[in-house]
Amino acid sequence: MAEMEIVRRLAPLGRFSLRLDEADREAAAAAIAVPLGGRIGTIAEAGARRSLRLAPDEWFLAVPLQDVTSVADAWAGAGIVGSLVEITNREVSFAIAEPVAEDVLAHGCPRDLSAMAPGRGARTVFDGVDVVLWRFEDRFEMDLWPSFAPFVEALLRAATREMAAAG
Repeated sequence: MAEMEIVRRLAPLGRFSLRLDEADREAAAAAIAVPLGGRIGTIAEAGARRSLRLAPDEWFLAVPLQDVTSVADAWAGAGIVGSLVEITNREVSFAIAEPVAEDVLAHGCPRDLSAMAPGRGARTVFDGVDVVLWRFEDRFEMDLWPSFAPFVEALLRAATREMAAAG
């Protein structure tokens, strides 16, 4: 598998940080048309919109760029107590393809990624950089601040080359 096929930068997404009380989760999900998982670490998806529950009161949302305004407008009109902050420009994303994604990420991530099943995710670190990892059936996705992206991308690609050289 070629290096470019294992690690690739993803197209921009709309992103939000959502903080609200558990009692308002279902109403918020209906209002903004983004599913909100109930268990910490759960990815919830509906079409191209998805969320990852990071904490008891925190979700990370990813939506198509063209949906950013409609999600923000829906939240503004929902009357739900909480905080929805657009962070679209605060994050960039990489995809790390299976079947070697766990090995590539192990070069900088201290988590036991084999324990993270598809459909799960977490906030963690990669070589000291705060990241959010999403695990899907065929890949991991990593969100991080753009200023760290060149450093992290270089490490991911170095790990890929090292694995290829080792055979």
